[in-house]
Amino acid sequence: MLETISEARKRIVSSLDQAGVSNSDIEATILLREVTGMDTAKLFVDRNSPLQDEHQNRLEQMLLERCKRVPLAHVLGYTEFYGRRFVTRPGVLIPRKETEVLVEQALARNIPQESLVLDLACGSGCIGLTIAKERPDLTVHLSDVSDLAIAQTQENAAALSVLNFRLFQSNWFDSIVGRDYYAILTNPPYIHISESGSMEPEVLDHDPHIALFHENPVGLFERLLNDSHERLSAGGFFAAELSPVIASDVLRIAQKIYTSAQLISDYSGHERIILAQTK
Repeated sequence: MLETISEARKRIVSSLDQAGVSNSDIEATILLREVTGMDTAKLFVDRNSPLQDEHQNRLEQMLLERCKRVPLAHVLGYTEFYGRRFVTRPGVLIPRKETEVLVEQALARNIPQESLVLDLACGSGCIGLTIAKERPDLTVHLSDVSDLAIAQTQENAAALSVLNFRLFQSNWFDSIVGRDYYAILTNPPYIHISESGSMEPEVLDHDPHIALFHENPVGLFERLLNDSHERLSAGGFFAAELSPVIASDVLRIAQKIYTSAQLISDYSGHERIILAQTK
């Protein structure tokens, strides 16, 4: 006998709870929406209806993966970022909600029309491609050292029909020749390896460590701040996501290099963005 949607929900929540997954009720809804194609309201109205065989089979496969603490974005194959769906593959950093603050701050700076913008270490392309979609008058350059990241950015650009971009393979600025960017944006590895013990397995076991950890995060930011300053046009800015642990140190460095610099908090009130402006 097939279980109903309501029965399936209860079982999913119980299984996720036992696996140590937080927000199990929310994830149960997401999984049921994915396998049935129903929205949340329809799931509630039809909660006593049985799941179809093909839905049940797919649900079991997805639930098994999630209970192994495979990230939900990898189970689904995508995640939402700034109102758009981005493909997510193993080996590339999964876009985070807090990174949307970086995009919001960049868009709020009123970048002049037809300016150049650089998304450095672009990963999935979520920052640069979002800027390109929101501001089709701009030209956005995206770069990353990883083959997987380059391929995933290309896939996302095609899926989102982004045309105003160029993609470069580069280890930081090594292959970047442009020196007239109005904005340089980046979400670099800003976690010291000593902090890895407190991380969830979805992050520690599945996100690429090259995108998470650095042996000297403050030193990396000092290099990025200096190298970016040389490549920004007059009035341009550098903006990056960082850890609250290093925020004050990075701010002090930025204030020595740029005309002005400030820290901006994320949705949880943590200092998450460094924004530094040139003259």
